[in-house]
Amino acid sequence: MPEEFWSKNGTATKEEWVCYTALTLYALHQQGYDAKSQHMHTDEGVSLGKAMYRLAASYDGDPNAEQRVVQKMRMLATSVDVKELSHHLRGIV
Repeated sequence: MPEEFWSKNGTATKEEWVCYTALTLYALHQQGYDAKSQHMHTDEGVSLGKAMYRLAASYDGDPNAEQRVVQKMRMLATSVDVKELSHHLRGIV
């Protein structure tokens, strides 16, 4: 991370929060899988919205699955800061 992104006063910068969030989301998503042989990431280019749609569709016979997924997306979309956004992203992962 470039030095200009580093905090000067001990309070995390937006850039530091973004890096922290990306790394912790990756770790959470990869958790329990061997990073060398069981990659969770694919090159399909699936957006977050498409992945959420697939998740809702995977709950066959659950009439509330789509509603729960939409609610998670609403909470994500209405986040007011990086901390809240990070919290909701972890819930989705």
